[in-house]
Parts: sequence; C-alpha cells; structure tokens
Amino acid sequence: MDVLRFTLLGLGAGGLYALGAQGIILVYRGSGVLNFAQGALGMVVAYVFYDMRDVWGWDWRLSLVAALAIAAVMGALVHLAIMRPLRRASLLSRMIATLGLLLFFRELALRHWTSSVRVVASNLPRDVVRPLPDTPIGVDRIILFVAAVVSTGLLSWFYSRNRFGLASTAVAENQEATAALGWSPDRIAAANWAAGAVFGGAAAIFLAPISSLGPEMSLFVVPALAAALVSRFSSFWLTLASALGIGVAESLMARYVSEPGWAKSVPFMLIIVVLVSRGSSLPARGESASRLPRVGTGELSRWVIAGAFGAGVLAIMTLSVGWVDALASTFAFGVVLLSLTVLTGYSGQLSLAQYTIAGMGAFIAGRLVAAAGMRFEFAIVIGVVGAIPIGVLVGLPALRTRGVNLAVATLGLALVLERLILTNPQRTGGAGGTAVGDLRLFGIEMGSLQHPERYALLTLVSFVAIGVMISNLRRGRSGRRLLAVRANERAAASLGIDVFAAKLYAFGLASGIAAFGGILIAFRFPRVVYTRFGVFDSIYATVQAVIGGIGFVVGALLGAAGSPGALIPFAFGSIGDIDQWVRLFAGLGVIVVLVQAPDGLARLNVEFKDRVLGRLRRNAPTRDEYVLPDVDRHVVRPATLEVSDLTVRFGGVVPVDGFSLRVEPGQIVGLIGPNGAGKTTIIDAITGFVRPAAGTIALDGQPINSLGPGPRARAGIGRSFQSLELFGDMTIYDNLRAGSDRRDHLAYLTDLVHPGRSPLGPAAVAAVREFDLLDDLHRMPGELPFGRRRLAAIARAVASEPSILLLDEPAAGLDAHETAELGALLRRLATEWGFGILLVEHDVGLVLEVCDRVVAIDFGRPLAEGTPAEIAASEAVVAAYLGTPPTHAGGVEAVALAGPAGSAGSAPSDVVIGGVE
Repeated sequence: MDVLRFTLLGLGAGGLYALGAQGIILVYRGSGVLNFAQGALGMVVAYVFYDMRDVWGWDWRLSLVAALAIAAVMGALVHLAIMRPLRRASLLSRMIATLGLLLFFRELALRHWTSSVRVVASNLPRDVVRPLPDTPIGVDRIILFVAAVVSTGLLSWFYSRNRFGLASTAVAENQEATAALGWSPDRIAAANWAAGAVFGGAAAIFLAPISSLGPEMSLFVVPALAAALVSRFSSFWLTLASALGIGVAESLMARYVSEPGWAKSVPFMLIIVVLVSRGSSLPARGESASRLPRVGTGELSRWVIAGAFGAGVLAIMTLSVGWVDALASTFAFGVVLLSLTVLTGYSGQLSLAQYTIAGMGAFIAGRLVAAAGMRFEFAIVIGVVGAIPIGVLVGLPALRTRGVNLAVATLGLALVLERLILTNPQRTGGAGGTAVGDLRLFGIEMGSLQHPERYALLTLVSFVAIGVMISNLRRGRSGRRLLAVRANERAAASLGIDVFAAKLYAFGLASGIAAFGGILIAFRFPRVVYTRFGVFDSIYATVQAVIGGIGFVVGALLGAAGSPGALIPFAFGSIGDIDQWVRLFAGLGVIVVLVQAPDGLARLNVEFKDRVLGRLRRNAPTRDEYVLPDVDRHVVRPATLEVSDLTVRFGGVVPVDGFSLRVEPGQIVGLIGPNGAGKTTIIDAITGFVRPAAGTIALDGQPINSLGPGPRARAGIGRSFQSLELFGDMTIYDNLRAGSDRRDHLAYLTDLVHPGRSPLGPAAVAAVREFDLLDDLHRMPGELPFGRRRLAAIARAVASEPSILLLDEPAAGLDAHETAELGALLRRLATEWGFGILLVEHDVGLVLEVCDRVVAIDFGRPLAEGTPAEIAASEAVVAAYLGTPPTHAGGVEAVALAGPAGSAGSAPSDVVIGGVE
C-alpha cells in the first residue's frame, strides 16, 4: 500500500505546485510575461509570513492576510515599476527582467534572512486519516489538494465567464485592441500581477513546512513552470493535472529511489519529453521571433587587439596580487560568457544552463586529474570535448522548441545536471569537492596561489584567443547561418540553410567554450568545488552577459568585470566586502540596462566610438568598398515543378483540396483567389513548411514530398514571404551573401580560424544590378523604404539560385509605379534568366499583365485555369471574388476588382474582369 500512500502524499505538494503555476498563468494572461521570479517572490512572502507569526507573535490568520496583501502590492509594483517601462521591449527582454528579479529576491533572502534554512511548523491540522487500511495520510495534504481543486474551478469559471477575465486574456494577445474596447491594459496587467503574486505567496507559505524555508525555495518555480507549460498557459484544469502528476512522481521517486537528485529530476525530464514531442521543427507561419539584442560586426583590428593584449600583460606583470587575481577572475568568467555570445547573441538560442555545462567540463577534467592522475593538458582537452555532447543534449529541445519553452527546458536540464552530478557527493569526491593539487601545464607550475601572474596570463591568452575565434565566426559563412537562424528560422530554411545543424553547432561550440571557462575557474585552487556551478550561477551568467552586451565579444568582458572577485568588486573593495552584494546589484542592474540600453553596455561603447570617429552604420562598408565582379547575365538551371492532387488538412479544416499545378522554365503562372482561399498554404506545402495529407510534389519528375524546407531549397525551389522576413541584424549585402553562400559544413570549423571574405555568387551579383541595389548594400533592412525592402527580399531569394521561384504577394504595399516596375522585373526574370515563377498576388492587374497562365482557386479547390484573357472573362472567378454571381451571363457586366479581399496596403487594381474598363 506504500504506492497508494505516497501517491496521496504527492497530491498535497502537487496542489501547491498548481497554485504557483496558476499564478504564473495569471501573470501571463494579463501581461504576456513569463514570470521566472514567481518562486522567489513567493519565498519572500513566506519569510515575511513566518517572521510575523514566529518572531513578531502575530496570530497566524492575521499574518496570512497581511503577507498575502504584501504579495499583492509587490506583484502590482513589479508591473508598474518594471514591466510597464518595458512594455515595448521584446518578450525575451521582459523574461530576462524576471530572471533579474529572481536573483534580486534570492540574494535579498540570503542577506536579510541570514539563516540559510528554517524549519517551520504548519498551521494546518496535523491529524492523520486512513482512507484505506495501511494508508495513513495527513489531513493537511488533503486540505491542500482540495484547495487546489477549488481554486482551479473558481479561476476557470472567472476567466471564461467574467468580463475582466476575458479582457485579461485579450490583453496578452493584443493590448491595442483591448484598449480600444475601453479596458486599460495597465490596470488589467497590474491586477493580474497582484493576483499571481498572491497565488505564488500562498503556495510558498504552505510549501515551507513540507520542504523547509530557505533561498532554494526560489526553484519552486521550476515544477510550477513545467505544469503551466504543459497547459500552454491557458487551461487551469490541465495545469492542475500536470502539477498533481509532478507532485505524485516526486513522492514516489523519493520513496523508491535512494539515489540523490532523482526524485526532483525525473518528473521534469518527463515534462521535457512532452514539450519536445509537442513542438515543431520550424515556427508556424506568423510566429515571429522575439527581438534579440544587436550583435557586433566581428570586424577585428590587429592594432587594437595587440594593444589591448599588451596592456593586459603589462597590468598582470606590474599590479599587486589582488589586482592580478581580479584580472584572472574576470578573464576566466569572461570565457564562459563568450559561450553565451555564440549561443544567444549569434544564434538566438536562450539557454539557462551554460554555467552548469561549464561545471560539467570542470567535473570531467577534475575527476580525471584526481582519480586517474591524468596530466592537466590532457584533462582539459577531454573536459572540453566531453562537455560538447552534454551541451548538444541540452540543445536537443531547441530542435522542436524555442523562446520561452526552450528557456524553461534548459533551466530544467541544468537543474537535473546539478542535482544528479554537481551537488551529488557520491560523484564529486565529497562535500569538500575534488582535490586536484597544484596545477602544472606542460611541466610549468601554473597554480594561482603560488604563481598568480602565470595563471592570469593563461586566462588572458585564453580569452583573447577565443574572442578572436568568435569574431572570425561572426564574419564567416557559418556566422551568417547562425544569424539567419536567430532572425527567422523559416526564412533561413527557405534559403537552404540547415537549421538543425546550425542550432546543434551553436550548442556544441558554446558548450566547449563554457567547459574551457569552467575549467579555468575551477582549477584556480587546489580543490575544485562543483557546487559553485549551479542553476542560480547559470542565471547569473545570463544576466551578466545581457548587461555587458550579449551580442558583442567585448560585452563578455564587460559583464565578467562585475562578477564576484573580478575587477569591479575589487576596485570598490575599499568601501567593504561587496562581493556578497554583487548578484543583488546584478539583479537590479539588468533591469536598468534593459530599460535604458537593451543592447548592453558594449553597444553604448560602440555608439560612443562611432560618434568620436565620425563613422556611421555600425562600421559597415560604404558603396565604394563593395567590389562586384563582372558577370554575364545569369541563367538558372531549368527545372519543371509539378503539383498533383495536393490536399492539406489542419485537423478538420481542409484549406487545400485536390490542387494541381505545373510551372515550366521561363513561365510565370499566377495563382489568385480571395483571402482564405489557401494560396499561401499551397506555397508552404510546395516549399516543405506544411506537410500535405495527399498529393505529389515533383521537381523535374522527382517527387520531393519527403524533403524538408532546406533540402527543397537546395534542390532548386526558392520563395519569398508576405512579411518579407529579411534578417534584420544583417546588412542587405550580408542578406544576399546568406542567400548565395555555399552550404558546406566544413565552414563551421574553418571559419573559427580563417573566415575569408566570401564574395557574392553570380546570381546575387546579377540580382544586385538587376534590382538596382548597389546603393543599398551597406544599409540595414530597417533603413530602407518598404518598396526597396520588397525588392531586397526577392533578390535574396534569387541569390540562392533556385530554378523555381515562388513569390507570395510581392506587390503588397507598393504604389502603381513600383508595381509596374516589379511586373517588368518579373517578366525579365522569367524570359531572360529562365526562372519558372509561381506568382501569388491580390493585385489582379499585375497577374493578368505579366503571367502566361493563371490559376484561380476558392476554398482550396481549383476554380478556373487558363490564359489571362480567359480568366478575366470567367464568370466563376468573378463570383468567387464578389461572393455573388455576375449580373449578365457572358460576363459583359463590368466588375472592377479594386483589390478584392486584398491584403492591407495592396494597391488597387485597374483591371476589370469581363473585358470592360
């Protein structure tokens, strides 16, 4: 009966996880913010409650009311003082702000409530009941379970029936539309933040007697986040079920598995499996990537590097031991932050596990030195190489999750590594860590205690060498692939970039760099202590990287300078020991930086340098610095696209049903139909972004149904997007290079050493001249007028040298003159370059003017096909556009299609179907 007993016991803890998760959902519904600080805020409220009850002697009921009132005020203040100033920031920035709050509240608990762990008594009844023989269970667990069920029912009713609840859901989706209906988004968000804090505080208060009260209660957010994620932050009942499942799993694991760490680890690993299995390999259409901080150019000046390196060597050789140790700490921690420059700055993959992976590298090297007596130079290589597959394993969820889900997944996996290995005394050599002795490298004594200047030189050389490698990566083909994936995974895949390979490469390389930095940090002393590489340390590393400038190599140095034992704390050491306050300041500092300088301190330095030197546009070359080779007019490899009986289903909806099409070289085929007719879905199916339920897609007679978007692009199918989806952090020149670059995997290694200067391919050069983009090459996409951006997006698709070009509403937003120029350009691409073009366009005048054949569809079904003249005279087409039959049978009645069902911004068409204008 133990199984039943511990199942019932787990329902109590699961009920508390449910309360915390429901608080997370309230905040998310009311403001769209994922609150990583939920557990830390609840921990502070729990401390306040037990101080009121046990120290001040208040009645527990009064203490509970007062503590929850304080929680509500704290929640509302978080929104008003922090989230409201960040309301125009990206979701990523707001999520990182909650990570800063998590650090701040945890450090506040460590500083103010000096006792690390307090055992507190519960005010709930302690009686024991036996629902079945031999299954004793406390009444308090039953009460907690019932409270969770009741709160779930009330929340579900309130947020599905009450006007405020419905408005809260609307705010998270569209604040402007909600405000237009008379609701104040600020008030709704503040109220939901207050309510969410109350739920988190209540959960922490009643969880403390079960798990003890201490700063580690901040991690209560992890199971709560997992439960909320399973329900997609929407269903309170599914959240309850998930939270109860986690609680029961933890209880059973604690009873039957004696190995430390498994009880808290296995349930979360199961949740990761759920998230990954439910995810998608690429974002859905319309799922935009969160804006990330800007990235550096990667341009290097040998004189600047030599000067900085020389200054570092001079400082190490002349300053006092204290300063030398501070420099060594800065450079070693900076190496770990460089891993985040690669992973988050360049590739856009937010990982909260990097410092824990650094600890895994130190663990591998330390155990090899201590247990196997291996020399340090060999141990460091194996430690770095051994951490790479661990990092790839942590990165596997990135293949099917992204954004918020990926952050939670990596946080949970970091927690698993910490509990199973880094804080497990059975694996680390005991509570005191692993004794590795004095460090010797190639026979030279390098221990920081005996030879601090030698160790500091080692860290300096390491930081500079890795920094140069990362700068090389940024300028190379592989760096452009990472930036493309970071900016837009769908657009990257449409150019033939292997998104999976790019992500795994970023995680692998970043893990190797982090492991090397972790080894430098750990081996400073004769005994390696692995507890310093925990989850909170990983969060702190992320915060410091953001403060410094996560997209810049120098940002890693600026962020590292503020870490404990580094330059800034040492410089201010005369006013006291501020090392213990560094993380608290960092928690607040990242919020200030996100509000005032969201790209980090490094970006401010770059802007200052640009102003001083009088250089603009982030050191981009001017027109005169672009040398384009002379090439003959490019002719594409001819190929024919055939689509037969294509059917696409989304559940019970069938947007495309039995569609067939043929596009031959040198031919423009138009595809028209009202909004919702399935035109973009057809393009998505042809290019591999949507899996058809039936039908065949063939290129030159070879079926390509089994290929993904990247392989289809490499086979010769290119496309543009309605929303352009240019890579915003790259110049137009680099956008074109991203399209024309070779897709070799060797570049992932060679670019680290010698990126070279990949010229534009012949098709890209021809496109620059054909589209008249030479004056725009040095500009960023956001600096161009909309019409020029349209041309740049098409030019990038052309640069990848496809045989078939699928254009999705290329004339949307263009005026009549620009539309006419576009039509002439498309005609030249077909007749002179040899492209087969499928043109999806609402401007029927453009379609009828430039196309050789036109296919009309309605509700995903073929409606008519023929020459432009035949389509113009088709009664069925007129009826589909107007939603009514034509007035006269022969189509003689003039029916003007002034942008029928066209997208916003489409230029009205002058064309009249029926032959009369």
